[in-house]
Amino acid sequence: MLTQANQRNNPAYPFSDYFWAWKSAHDMMFSILGVKAPDADVYHAVSTGYAGLAAAVAKLRKNRSFLLTEHGLYHKEREMEIKRASYVYGYQRDMWINIYNSLSKMSYKYADIISLCLNIIEESR
Repeated sequence: MLTQANQRNNPAYPFSDYFWAWKSAHDMMFSILGVKAPDADVYHAVSTGYAGLAAAVAKLRKNRSFLLTEHGLYHKEREMEIKRASYVYGYQRDMWINIYNSLSKMSYKYADIISLCLNIIEESR
């Protein structure tokens, strides 16, 4: 699966680059999916990233509520960070951005209550 994906998405770079980027991007998700969530009345996440995934998985497995209190737009913040990073290039950049966007969509889909706090800082003139 990975060698075919590398040939399709990342032919200009060595497979080892693709493999380690893919493994790094997916390890945390697999770890979250493999953990048994503690019993709780409500699951709370402060972002739509891996915390949002953990809360959504717990909600679905335990049939409880999921509260999302996001401070900023986590997926957009990660996207800006990834685009600035010189060590993330080619397909890796797109892969990471797609992962954070997907985690965000999933978090918003499964959250029962969403509180979004946007901190707007004005530049001093």
